[in-house]
Order: sequence, then C-alpha cells, then structure tokens
Amino acid sequence: MKILFIAPEIPWPLNKGTCQRTYALLKTLSREHQVTFSAPVEGDYTARLDGILPFIHEFIPVPLEALQRRRLPNTGNRLIRFLNYGKSLLSSKIPYACQMEQTLWHDCLYPKIELYDLFFCRYAYLTEVFSGVPRSRMLVDADDLQFMRLWRKAVTWKAGFESILLGMEALRSRFFERRLARQTLQTFVCSEVDRRKLGEEGVSVIRNGVDISGRTTPNIAPEDNSLLFIGAFTYEPNRAGLEWFCREVWPLIMAENSHAKLRVAGYGMDQVDMRYAEQDGIRLLGEIADPAVAILEAQLMVVPILFGTGTRVKIAEALGYGRPVVSTTMGAEGYEDFTEKNGLFRCDDPLKMADQILALLDDQAACLSLGREAKRIAKERLDWNNTTAPLLRFTSLGDQRPIPELVKENVDEP
Repeated sequence: MKILFIAPEIPWPLNKGTCQRTYALLKTLSREHQVTFSAPVEGDYTARLDGILPFIHEFIPVPLEALQRRRLPNTGNRLIRFLNYGKSLLSSKIPYACQMEQTLWHDCLYPKIELYDLFFCRYAYLTEVFSGVPRSRMLVDADDLQFMRLWRKAVTWKAGFESILLGMEALRSRFFERRLARQTLQTFVCSEVDRRKLGEEGVSVIRNGVDISGRTTPNIAPEDNSLLFIGAFTYEPNRAGLEWFCREVWPLIMAENSHAKLRVAGYGMDQVDMRYAEQDGIRLLGEIADPAVAILEAQLMVVPILFGTGTRVKIAEALGYGRPVVSTTMGAEGYEDFTEKNGLFRCDDPLKMADQILALLDDQAACLSLGREAKRIAKERLDWNNTTAPLLRFTSLGDQRPIPELVKENVDEP
C-alpha cells in the first residue's frame, strides 16, 4: 500500500521525544508499505534526511512557512478580541491551532495526491493539509491532545483575560478532536488515559517507547550520586519543570549530600535563559548525540514536569535502559502500570522528592536492582517494536476506492 506520511519536521537526529515517536511510526509503516514522507524544511537538510532514507520511498519537501498556523486573537482591547473570537466560532468548527495560514503545503502535495492509498498525519492539526481527502482514508497520531493542553493552561488563570478564550478554545478543540476520531480510519494516542479522554470510538493506543530490541545497550556503570534531566528546551513544560526543580528541590538535596551531581542535557538549551541552573553540582551538557549513554552514566533520572499533555518518552528511555525515575505525578502520566516496585517514583512535594532522591543515591545497589526490574518490564511493554504494532492492523483496512473530486478549499466534514 502507498502511504503519504506528513510531519512537522524530519525526525532526525533523535534528540527529542517527538522525533523519536515520528521515527518509530515511520519505521514501522515501512516494514509493509511504500511510504512517501513530507515535511517543512529550510537550509541544507541532507544530513537529517539521511537518517530516515532507509524507511521512505520518496521525500517531498515544503517551505517552512507552510507550517504556520493561526493564533487566538491577540490584538486590540478585550472586547475586540472577544468579538473576533466569536466570529471565528460562528464561521468554523476548526480550532485556531488546526487552521493553516495558507494552503502552501496542500498545494505542493495536490498534483500527486491520487497516487496514495492512505494518508498519515503526525498531528491532528495536519489533517487540514489533506483537505478534500476523505477522512476515512486518514490515520492520525494525536499523541498530544490539544484540548487538554489548552484547558490545563486556562484553569491556571496565568494568561489573564486570555484564559477565558483558552477555555472556550479548549471546548472547541475537544469537539473537533472527538469528531475527528470518529471520522478517520483510526486515531492514535499515547496512553489509555488519553484514550478515555478522547473517547474510545475509533481510538487506539500506541505508547511512547524506547528502542530496546533494535540496538545493543552500551555496558556503562552509573556514576555515584549522579542524576540526569533530559528534554527539549524548546518545550515550555521542560523549562518550567527544571527551573522548579533547581529552585525548590536541588538546594534540599545539596544540603544533605554535597557530592550529588545533576547533569542537564537536551536540545535548544542555547536558546533559553539557563541562569537558574548556575548552582553547585549542576552541569549543563547541551544537546547530546546519544541519550542512552547519558542515561546509563546516571544513577537515576528526574522528571519534574508540572504541566503539559501526552507521555514523556524520557521515562520510557530511562526505564528501558535500567534506571529508576523520580517524577511528579503529571510527569509520569501514562505510566500507571509502573510503580515504585519497578522503578517509577511519584513525588509532587519538593521535600518528599528530595528525600526520595537522597534515599536512592544512598543505596546504589537498590537503584540497580530497581533498574533491572524496570528494564525487564519495559522490554515487554515499552519496546517500540511492540508499542507500534497496532499501527499495522489498520493500514490494511483503508478504503482503496479512487479519491472523489479533490478540492483545495478547507473541508470540515460534518
């Protein structure tokens, strides 16, 4: 079967959880199907494309501006912004985040659209690129539910007046995402929690995972008293979570264990203010070539995420490589089948988190034992080869009839 797969970026290098998920989905589809891949690019993208060439039949690049989406009204006084938002509600069922600024991407793909049997959208908002294509021919990966992201941001009231618009937009996004799940061939989410939130009709789970069976894990012993935080710093929950940890938790750890070391790694660190991490024992590694090495060198991983949606790939990586994780409850969302008995600790209070980390640092033998148990279970439940298997069950169900008249206008199916 010929599948056209679109994503917001080329998933290489594997320096972000989003790239790792896209890469795993692409690799799985390529086992049984001919996959054409399309993504926005700028500059020389040859090296990035080399990373996925074994899995694709063809690459269709589009300009970076093709990815631009509309935003909530943010000009004028409150009344004008509210009225502008009201006009949007009356004119479209599609949320702002799913409205493209232009049809550039759609127009690039349109001339050859009839060559494909199925269409895979890496995010729900990308379905607009395929306007005119029946949604019964689409597979959609909604690993981050837009309505949950907006709602969680709205209820904090940190956005002031905009929180009202965010709440209304969250409701519109909820109806859109649930309707989309009913109309598409299948919609995928990353956890059972998200499946229940979105509705079970037309929704399947593809958990975030780690490449356990596809690679040889380096034999690296952990360094005493070492912790690791890893994440893309272009993602606000990672930045805010680490800042909270450095401000509220790290001083408590250092007061009891002056030998403790926190290594911080991730893409985009050079683009943000990291002065809060300028403390004794903290070392900024920046972007790293192989997360596995950094994870194995640490005694445990910390995931102090305070808000956000989806599930954290970094937790799957740590457990899969045999390292325990200390996380907030929000950070560990989607890993309800992992507990303290198999390496995943949940602490929302700074003092409790510090105490748990100190206890693990003081007993490396216990850390290693927990890590072995975590790896054993992760190999069963979190290996990408296993988690992406549901994808292939649905690619054989696609409606292979000729696509009816294709139009360039946006289509919002009832």
